[in-house]
Amino acid sequence: MDRLRPPFSAVARERWRRRFIAGVVLALVLLTAILYLSSLDAMAPLRFAVPAAAYVSVSGAVSWSFFVYCMLARYRSRLGWHLAIGGLFGSGTGVLMLGVALVQWHLAAPDATAAAAGAAAAGAGFSAFMTRSRTQRALAWSTRRPADRRAAQATYDASRYALSVGHIPADQQRVARLNAAQAAIARSVSDDAPDGLVEATDELRQLLREDPPEDWLELVGVAVNLVDAMSRKADKHGDLSGYMTALQLLADAADRAPADAGMMAIVHSLRADYQLTMAGRLRPGQEGDAQAAAAVAEVWAAIYAVTPSLRRILPGLYAKLGLCLAAARAHASDLDTGIELCRTGVRLAGRSPRARAEPELALATLLIDRAETFADELPADAADTVVDATAAILHAALAEAERLGRRARRYGGFDQRSDAADVLAQARTARASILGGQDADQRAARAWREAARAAAHDDPLRRVRVGKDWVAWAEATQNASWCAEAYAYLMSVVPPAVAVRYLAGERDSALADLQSATEDAGYWLAQAGRFGDAAIALELGRAVSLTEVLGRERLDLEPALRRARRPDLLEQYRVAVHAYRAAAPTSEDGLTSAAQRAWAGYEAVVREIAAVVDIEMPGVPPTLAELAAAAGEGPVVFLAAAGAGGYAVIVPAAGPPVYWPLPLLTRAEVAGRVARLRQAATADASAGYPAVIAATAYWLWGAGIGELASDLPAGALVTIVPVGHLSLLPVHAAGGPTASGQAPADWTFLADRVTVRYAHNARTLLRTRARAGGLPGEALSLLAVAAPDADPRRPLPASVPEVEQISRLWKQGAGPATITDGAHAAVERMLTGHSVWHFACHCYVRPRRILDSALLLSGGELSLRAILALPPAPRRLAVLSACQTHWSDSRLPDEAMGLPAGLLQAGFAGVIASHWPVEDLSTAYLMARFHDLWHNQGLPAATALAEAQRWLRTATHADLRAYSGIEHADPPATPENSNDHPPYRHPFYWAPFALTGH
Repeated sequence: MDRLRPPFSAVARERWRRRFIAGVVLALVLLTAILYLSSLDAMAPLRFAVPAAAYVSVSGAVSWSFFVYCMLARYRSRLGWHLAIGGLFGSGTGVLMLGVALVQWHLAAPDATAAAAGAAAAGAGFSAFMTRSRTQRALAWSTRRPADRRAAQATYDASRYALSVGHIPADQQRVARLNAAQAAIARSVSDDAPDGLVEATDELRQLLREDPPEDWLELVGVAVNLVDAMSRKADKHGDLSGYMTALQLLADAADRAPADAGMMAIVHSLRADYQLTMAGRLRPGQEGDAQAAAAVAEVWAAIYAVTPSLRRILPGLYAKLGLCLAAARAHASDLDTGIELCRTGVRLAGRSPRARAEPELALATLLIDRAETFADELPADAADTVVDATAAILHAALAEAERLGRRARRYGGFDQRSDAADVLAQARTARASILGGQDADQRAARAWREAARAAAHDDPLRRVRVGKDWVAWAEATQNASWCAEAYAYLMSVVPPAVAVRYLAGERDSALADLQSATEDAGYWLAQAGRFGDAAIALELGRAVSLTEVLGRERLDLEPALRRARRPDLLEQYRVAVHAYRAAAPTSEDGLTSAAQRAWAGYEAVVREIAAVVDIEMPGVPPTLAELAAAAGEGPVVFLAAAGAGGYAVIVPAAGPPVYWPLPLLTRAEVAGRVARLRQAATADASAGYPAVIAATAYWLWGAGIGELASDLPAGALVTIVPVGHLSLLPVHAAGGPTASGQAPADWTFLADRVTVRYAHNARTLLRTRARAGGLPGEALSLLAVAAPDADPRRPLPASVPEVEQISRLWKQGAGPATITDGAHAAVERMLTGHSVWHFACHCYVRPRRILDSALLLSGGELSLRAILALPPAPRRLAVLSACQTHWSDSRLPDEAMGLPAGLLQAGFAGVIASHWPVEDLSTAYLMARFHDLWHNQGLPAATALAEAQRWLRTATHADLRAYSGIEHADPPATPENSNDHPPYRHPFYWAPFALTGH
């Protein structure tokens, strides 16, 4: 339903209608007077100027009429129109001056022409100036609701300017403030304009509480706009704080209205909007059905409360009621009842195309729904006569839906035009899928493109819904080109939709339904031959939240602002980022939350900076050049498993991306492997875990990783970006036999071909690389923590020798080292003072409550929630020498929310974590060797870890005993029981750890 306009806007429209009539009458009187005077003999010398005078009168009347039309139609103030009107009026003035100069003043032709030109220029300038200034004043001082986003910006600018000049009457000041608030709300629908919901809320709350209007009509109008602001906030940001408070303020304002004013109809209607919003957020079931039923009851109450003065809102109310009944579907006949209610709304709207647009749009929606229901209920063995009759009914319903959709798109308001384009696409999709016909799919494809264009300035989450519907149609056609086009659009609108969701829960819910879309998007784009776009789609859908958080760092911002001589903006940006990070979702004043205010402040500063220097706004899609830049140290491999099969997209530093199909790597098989791997990690099954690891590595190798390895440059540093559930598998440990009967210890592995590291996406890799570059090795300091007895049931005797050996290695270098006994309080005090963390302890990973995952210390837990609460600081590397520290939330695998991502958010450039339960002693040897290679010998972190794994894999008993520092026990005995036999050849021992980041 179109937003209800405040009732007093009708008064303003009537005032301007009277002015319009008065202007036309004045122009006619002036024209009649000129014609009468020209008929007199005394005016004979001026008869040449009679046509010119008439032209001047008509042009002046047109100028005034357009000015009034701007107000009547809620049109936007546009400089081009003002200049055109000025030119029209100036031309008339010039013609009049030319006639007077030639006939009355007897000037020569050149002089007369010069005088006419001067008069035309002066008249044009004067007319344009007066028209524009009066329109601007009317925008600010006449109560009006902007017709579209551009009108909203013009109204906002004019209102703010009027308020800035000062010395205006109190009533005009209130009107200007109200217009500014309405315009701020209207332009906040999309994400490509400043978000003014906080500003509008503050303005409207002040009008209600500190400076309440005496007129009850104006008071209700202010309250309606406040509810509108809360509704926009719920739609755009998913934030319901303040919604009920605003509705209560509206009800209080309506109580002041006369009983016959019908203001409770508006209250009930807006309460129904709230109930519908709640029903849409709840899962289908008892609670959702209760909210839908409450919405139906509120709409009925609104209809019964309508008085003659508010009959104009009845068509919209009947349309809303029809949609509510059809959505609730409590009875089998509710859909037909909803259609009849929408038809009633169309009849009540009369002949006005604009008034009919809303009920016609609702009617078209329900006609499409009924056509799809009829088609689904048609028996497969129905007689031909039944099929033909049903086809005729469906054809008529869909044809009517298309006709109504076209009318609504032509005559509806700017909110309804995008809805109409969506309805048209749905109608043509239903026609193509149910009835078929020549070029039906082509028409549907064109309709979806138009729907996407129409939604360009809508709420970001609405654009996601359009994209999902488009994808559903395209996948049904199995046309690679159409699927690629639909998925490319869907993936491009996901980051903006996430960027405006400042509440973590709302961000996760927005991403929950899109987890498999990323893999399918890359698959279909690759099938269409668009390999570069496939890589960008995978980049867009992977770790969206983490990318948005890390994107706030903007390491290049300080030099750019200093070059622009605006260092003040840098401090404002830092303050805004800190406030945004620390903000809580709780309500501050009953209408806005701290999180909303912090996000609005952050967004305003970013927009101000973007006007000064060239920076990307949040949610801007990446480019292929950014992906290639991330591959500067070695190729970036996007690895995904779609429903139809897996694939890899290899992005090199130079040259086009390469597509590698992996048909055996299906989404279903990957999900099954993840389930078995996690089930085997339980305590009672840990004894058989080496066999599970070997089986997983073998399957990955045979599913295509082995063939992919042969196409990668030998010895290269390869960054793997696993997408979807593949991020939960140890891809780096993939391996297989080179001969029949080989044991896992003798297999060939991916690590034998290349050096592997992981990244959440390419942009995250670029940012972690920049972090690492800003922390030279001599500036690093180590915090090494051992907690051997934190869990008495599972002691870690090798953790203390591990930490002691690592500390000795660091003392040999330039950086200081800190050793603790794992005491929780001591660790918390030292966390912020060190750029390298090493934890040798137990870890509890809680995939369903990932923020509660924690490192177990003596006397307490260090949870991921606590790590994220730390103030961000430049940190180089975190080594989590514990079990399963790489695990992340399986419900949102593309977000990879776990300890590695949390530590990257805390400022680390890289994280070393384990994919499965690890053995205490082998881990101690591996970690000591890694720190030696990385810190003392200066190898890159990924290379140092790979070399340490190769060393552990081939180290014999004698080699291990000779390695200083780790002396608490011997390695496990082997069948050969020989010093020449490497005890840790199995991948279970050497391959659990991997580097994420740089």
